[in-house]
Amino acid sequence: MDEFERKIAEALRREDAEQFASLGADQPIHQMLFDTFRGRRRWINALLMLPLLACFAGAVWCAVCFFGTSDVHAMLAWGFAGILLMMAVGMLKLWWWLEMQKNSIVREVKRVELQVASLAARLAE
Repeated sequence: MDEFERKIAEALRREDAEQFASLGADQPIHQMLFDTFRGRRRWINALLMLPLLACFAGAVWCAVCFFGTSDVHAMLAWGFAGILLMMAVGMLKLWWWLEMQKNSIVREVKRVELQVASLAARLAE
């Protein structure tokens, strides 16, 4: 927590400070990954994990078959299939990173909303 966030936490009331701390500024990557399985869109994330794993397993299988064959036509076929599957893995991972980024932005907006509500309550007193 930097100096600015520490000053904000001190300015907030105790119950507001606890909520502010629970929203945490920086999460480790594994926590952000697990947070995608919480919330309204968790079923979509869980459902897309299966094709991601299947495409990766298929790409590994294509790589094994690519290096196991000596026929040029078969090598082209396995290589092309492997490249397509790895592109699918990349696109699914990109979608996943965007979901984690969205969750991070929502968390920051909630922190700002909490600070604004606390300031409005103090000004109303």
